[in-house]
Amino acid sequence: MITLFHASAGQGHQKAAEALHKALLFQGYPCPDPVDTLDLVRPAFRRLYRDGYHFLAKRNPRLLEILYRKTDSPSRNGLFHSGRMKVQKHLAPGFYPALRSRCPDVIVCTHFLPLELLWKKTARPDPRSIIVAVLTDLLPHGLWIHPHVDHYVVPTEEARHELLREGIRPESIHVMGIPVDPRFTRRHPAAETRRNLGLPEKPTLLVLSGGFGTAPLSRVLGSFRSVTGDISLILVAGRNKPLQQALESRKNDFPFPVRIMGFVDNLSEWMDASDAVLTKPGGLTISEVVSKAIPLILLPPQGGQERRNRDYLVSNGAAVSTDLFHAGRTSVNILEDPERCLGLIRSCRRIAWPHAAESISSFLIELDRSDRRLP
Repeated sequence: MITLFHASAGQGHQKAAEALHKALLFQGYPCPDPVDTLDLVRPAFRRLYRDGYHFLAKRNPRLLEILYRKTDSPSRNGLFHSGRMKVQKHLAPGFYPALRSRCPDVIVCTHFLPLELLWKKTARPDPRSIIVAVLTDLLPHGLWIHPHVDHYVVPTEEARHELLREGIRPESIHVMGIPVDPRFTRRHPAAETRRNLGLPEKPTLLVLSGGFGTAPLSRVLGSFRSVTGDISLILVAGRNKPLQQALESRKNDFPFPVRIMGFVDNLSEWMDASDAVLTKPGGLTISEVVSKAIPLILLPPQGGQERRNRDYLVSNGAAVSTDLFHAGRTSVNILEDPERCLGLIRSCRRIAWPHAAESISSFLIELDRSDRRLP
């Protein structure tokens, strides 16, 4: 059996697990629903882990960057590391019963928390169980790297080289992309989708804040005050209700149509309706946009993993970056430059892994079958 574990500290980890689950079911593999590791920990730890990340992302991304750097190369054999692992084990009393009840042959983690809880061989219901880490950002971080991990699924060749430098065996590293929902593997005509969604037939920009609405969209919207282009603007505030209400109160201040929405479960359609996407550089969101080959404009990162995502995409010509003050003008300049848009689209197609979920699920099924053949 294959069991998928994620942690809802960020929307992307959950979406990656759900994409793999859907791909496994599509291939006829009877995989149980993904497990949110934070549902298995003590309530206080869950609040600290989930809300702490969101608070820092919104209020103090510089501190988040510092924490990212400090934890990027932890000592995996020292007293601090073993002590932290023991504390986390104590704070996650539901994890091991959940693991034993499923008795998986292949344990797949799209977040590093379940990987850390598996740090001792005795944590596995069966010592032969195979542990697979599926990275959800374009480059790895030290918290993902552990000697007990059997396989790493990574999205880029650069990620593979970084793991090799950390001493990971070449045969344990598989460059297969970041898994996205099949809806993001194809793009429907923009004009038709705009009609279906009731949008005007104008150059359209989609602005995203992340699933939990941590991007500063109020400041982003303010950057469009000096914009005079004939455009259509769509802002998605995610699950951040106060942000959505604040944006709604200002949408009539502009000479072009502005649509404000909260969390949407048909994000793929809104992307299809758009000529460009302005977003923070979260791993899953950028993978979805790149898979659809839509011109991508990146807001300032919230934390080290987003900084590295941004730098990778910009250096590969698949995105342009902007600051909050110039976000509006930069976005309109992209919309009004067909040649630059075409260059971004070509670069997206060159680096995209649109069928990563299908490829990774096939790999996981083969691992499960090979494990069953072992004596």
